[in-house]
Amino acid sequence: MMNDTKKKSKKEKISEDGANAVISRLREAEKEIERLRSFEKRSRSVLDALPNSIVIYDTKGKVKHLNPAFTNTFGWTLDELKGKKIDFVPDNCMPETLSAIQQVFHIGQTEFETRRYTKNKKILDMEISCGSYKNDKGDFIGTFVILRDITQKKKNEKKINKLNKKLLKRAKELEALNSNLQEAVDYAMEMGRKAEEASRAKSSFLANMSHEIRTPMNGVIGMTNILLDEHNSPETRDGLETIKRSAETLLTILNDILDFSKIEAGHLDIEAIDFNLRNMVEETLVFLSMRSHEKGIELTYMFDEEVPSLLIGDPTRVRQILMNLVGNAVKFTDKGGDINIRISLVEEKEKQVIISFMIKDTGIGMGKEDTEKLFQSFHQVDASTTRKYGGTGLGLAISKHLCGLMGGDIRVESQAGKGSIFTFTILFEKQKQALEKFKSPPEDLKGKRVLIVDDNKLNLEILEGFLVRWGFFVEATTDSPHAVQMCKLMAKTNLPFDMIITDYQMPAMDGAQLGRIIRANPDTTHIKLIMLTSRGLRGEAKKMKEIGFDGYLSKPIRRSQLFDTIILVFSGGKKENDAPEDIITKYRAKDIRTSQIKILVAEDHPVNQKVIERILERLGFQYHISGDGLKALEELEKNHYDIVLMDVQMPVMDGYECASRIRSEKSKVLNRDIPIIALTAHAMKGDMEKCLDSGMNDYTTKPVNSNTLIRKITGLLKIKEPEKKSIDKDELKAY
Repeated sequence: MMNDTKKKSKKEKISEDGANAVISRLREAEKEIERLRSFEKRSRSVLDALPNSIVIYDTKGKVKHLNPAFTNTFGWTLDELKGKKIDFVPDNCMPETLSAIQQVFHIGQTEFETRRYTKNKKILDMEISCGSYKNDKGDFIGTFVILRDITQKKKNEKKINKLNKKLLKRAKELEALNSNLQEAVDYAMEMGRKAEEASRAKSSFLANMSHEIRTPMNGVIGMTNILLDEHNSPETRDGLETIKRSAETLLTILNDILDFSKIEAGHLDIEAIDFNLRNMVEETLVFLSMRSHEKGIELTYMFDEEVPSLLIGDPTRVRQILMNLVGNAVKFTDKGGDINIRISLVEEKEKQVIISFMIKDTGIGMGKEDTEKLFQSFHQVDASTTRKYGGTGLGLAISKHLCGLMGGDIRVESQAGKGSIFTFTILFEKQKQALEKFKSPPEDLKGKRVLIVDDNKLNLEILEGFLVRWGFFVEATTDSPHAVQMCKLMAKTNLPFDMIITDYQMPAMDGAQLGRIIRANPDTTHIKLIMLTSRGLRGEAKKMKEIGFDGYLSKPIRRSQLFDTIILVFSGGKKENDAPEDIITKYRAKDIRTSQIKILVAEDHPVNQKVIERILERLGFQYHISGDGLKALEELEKNHYDIVLMDVQMPVMDGYECASRIRSEKSKVLNRDIPIIALTAHAMKGDMEKCLDSGMNDYTTKPVNSNTLIRKITGLLKIKEPEKKSIDKDELKAY
């Protein structure tokens, strides 16, 4: 019994231990299941958060899980597909899909690109990564598929490929174009080289033509000027004036053609040198007044006081514009007309100034359609074969270009039959002392009473402005008979006029008649008389002296000449130190005496030699002429000279080489620093630079102008410019 009980207890104990073991294993299994569930839950959370579509299949290829990204991309939900197979492989993509499945079973994973349907049958390009997954024991328990939508990427790739094809096509086209372009460049370079050669040939041709034309023109104009000073016969003078005008016209045409060629070639340069604007304007207008006087045209100018005179710029080019515009005004204005020039200040800065030049005439004018084309090259208002006025049609185009180069512009206002107003502006640099300090009259002359008589109101305004600023008491009238009455009346009031400045040509009573009346009246005979005239006829000053005039000036009146004349007349023709003061006059060239100056002239052309001889003789200089550069060099080695006038184109040795040898350290000349002025018939770009580079000091083109030559000689020698004798009571001659 005992044994049976023991056996029974033992069996019960074994059974209890087995149950505990089973329970323990079950609990461990539950824990493992819970762990796996927890892992699966975490894994699904991770899968659900991923942006790519993910599908997990079981061993039978049925959907076990898919993430929200899959639903968003393909449209199916997990509830719709769980436990099912997905039918979203297009037929044409099935082979590659089956191949991928085989790879998964063989190697465990694969990647490929294919296409898949969405729920609504839309086909998407996909990049697929797939593989198998196993349990801890290594048993195969399913597969996973990761799908990334590359539809847009594929579209972009197609676009890129399309663009690449286009680029490749364009590259081939560009390569062909580059080949053509290189050929074109080579051709252009060849054409450019030929054009440059042609341009050089053209420049050389123009320079040679300039030289060939200017050389005889120098003789024609030079000798004509000399003969004009020596002949009084009206018939002879008329013929000589015709020759001179014709020669000057031809020279103007030549200059226009040369300037236009420079503009076309881009070789027209602007200088920046110190100069006196007022002097330049006055000299230019004095020259132009000769033409206006011949036509009976009144030429006046007003130089506003606030305009600075001492400037930096290109006086030659400014003079050229003035000559062109005022010359046109004279050409297109009929007898009895008026031309007024006004120089005024537009804008002034610390170092710069913009100045306006206005030329107003009462000429034929023009319509709007003509003014719009006026500054075009070769344009002429009247281009018909029967046109009344000559010209090349280049002057205004050149003037406009010059204005642009000098920082300004040019414009015109005109009305047919009423006249024209041309206005141009120039930008100048100012010299350190831009405003010219003008001298004042002696204190004993301030307050002197002066009567101005002129039927031109603008002339009265200009003259009155001068005299008031100089300290005179001024009365003015446009009526000469009234002037006589004023003189008589003021004489009786013990406030007589001290001086009368009168115009010559006036209605009712001219200036000469006025002078006779003043001199015939004992109450007014003391009054000083100065005649102003636009006629400037030779011998007229002598007639005025016989009437009793103390001074005689040709219009346009230069401020300095008017001042000097007034002072001389009041002082009886003497300065304060009783030395005679000379004033430049047109017909007093023979009275110039500068006999201490010795000039060497290097010139081979006989006509030019003769012209320069006559000019220097008239000016009173001592001179010697050498026919070529070598002879000039030998002369300078033997004798002393003050200055050399050097032609640049000569046989044996040209002027450039001669100047270089004079300046050389090995030179045997007595004065290596002697001033040298180039005389050349060349007028092209680089001529001046070539002269200066060879050692010359200055440069002037032929035909030689005596006034220009005097100015350059006296400037280099730093001596007072030779002047022609002044007007005085004892010897009054015409300008």
